[in-house]
Amino acid sequence: MEVQEAKTGKIEVRAAAAREAAERALGALGTLRQTVGAVESEVQRLIGELGKYGSISADEALGFLREPWCILPKSRDEWWVVIPKFVGVQVGWLERATDTYNIFVVNRYAHWLGGVPDSLRDLLKLPAPFEAFVDGGELRTGHALTPEQKQHISKELEPGRFKVKIGHEFDLMAQLIRDGALPFTPRPVDPADLHPNLSFKGILANLRDYQQEWYQEFLRRGAVGIYAPWSAGKSVFGAYICAVLKGPKLVVVPTRMLVEQWEERLRKWIDLGLRTCGNQVDVVTYSAYERVKKMRPTAIIFDECHRLPANTFSRLATIPAKYRVGLSASPYREDGRTNFIFALTGWPLGVDWSEFERRGIITKPHVEVRIVSGWNEKVKQVETEVERTKGKTLIFCDSIEPGARLAARLDCPHVHGGTANRLPLIQGAKVVVCSRVGDEGLSLPDLAKVIEVDFLGASRRQEGQRVGRLLHADKPGQHIVLMTQEEFDSYERRFLALEEKGFKVNVKPMR
Repeated sequence: MEVQEAKTGKIEVRAAAAREAAERALGALGTLRQTVGAVESEVQRLIGELGKYGSISADEALGFLREPWCILPKSRDEWWVVIPKFVGVQVGWLERATDTYNIFVVNRYAHWLGGVPDSLRDLLKLPAPFEAFVDGGELRTGHALTPEQKQHISKELEPGRFKVKIGHEFDLMAQLIRDGALPFTPRPVDPADLHPNLSFKGILANLRDYQQEWYQEFLRRGAVGIYAPWSAGKSVFGAYICAVLKGPKLVVVPTRMLVEQWEERLRKWIDLGLRTCGNQVDVVTYSAYERVKKMRPTAIIFDECHRLPANTFSRLATIPAKYRVGLSASPYREDGRTNFIFALTGWPLGVDWSEFERRGIITKPHVEVRIVSGWNEKVKQVETEVERTKGKTLIFCDSIEPGARLAARLDCPHVHGGTANRLPLIQGAKVVVCSRVGDEGLSLPDLAKVIEVDFLGASRRQEGQRVGRLLHADKPGQHIVLMTQEEFDSYERRFLALEEKGFKVNVKPMR
């Protein structure tokens, strides 16, 4: 009897707590409704005020607030989305901008990477990717094959199962991705391939929550592409994969300087004996295929994997690694081969850049484009900025001879493709003139200012990468681009890479 009474008492207490929680929720809902009503009333009032200056339809104005964009078809499964700048919405890839409008391109890739709001995704009727799996020279799918897909098939083995032509596997995957599938067959990581009872110190011991989510997806799929902002910890994640997996690993990077930087980080972060038998990590450039083509690594990591689809580099993807990882802050290509970035790496893991900003993981630097009269004025501007800057200054000059002259005038190192020990030179100097070998991956915590005096035309990717060097710094920095009016008129498109991520670009004529 006492036991029954005790149970009844507990139930009554829980019921009372539930009623109290429900009353609080109803009260909060009522407050929210009042707030929404007040906002709608204020909007209506403001629309009425604007009506003094012209004919404004309140219904149409409210409709605009619910759907502040114009959608135009661009090509198959690709659209232009035109949004007024004051709205502040960033979707897909920013293709061009006027003084008042941003014009984005939205496709399936942006959809997969989380760059499309739910309401816009529904409006575009972006379907869930259809199922298709490419593995071991075979395609399995219940989807009817298109003519473009059939050209990579040698024969049908049985309904829904097809033999892929030899050498066509990645081309087929790229076509399926273009058509709306993510044709990756999960290959979970074999527990026998993981080092048991590892203990880490420093940065690898404290993976952020999203890095831990990346790792769980990697364990589940065996092949992933990580597309996070500069400084969000993609290299840390790559190093972690090198640490936890047994056997040889291969890391592929764009430049010799990044080879030096990766090797430095691996020695610092991993206590496995970097070159010991069975645990070695080889770091090579994308040009090293002939040297590594016979390797059979446990894992291959493609840093700056947006480079991988190039004809001269894509054969690296044929190296038979059990697992693979792609890393890039800019998963797009201006040659139309964006789908190959995903096909050659793995399941795309997208992220919301604004979330990293809200959490203080990245801080947008001040970006300024200064319009100058010519080269001599560029040099004067550089000298002034170097003199007034307390921290490290990195000056980008693509052309080698002008870069050498500028470095001599500033009495500082000049780092380019022919320079030995590039990374120590850059790390040890307060001012450095650097060619495009410093565009990608370079991490300098004490960097205060980046100045561009010479650049690769309208390349959006280069502009984004160079600003990305400042996102690796400990404090917010300044990015200055020195251009003549002719250069600005011809190459203004390079700054779209910044505007699509919400960076404000200030243009300042120096006259």
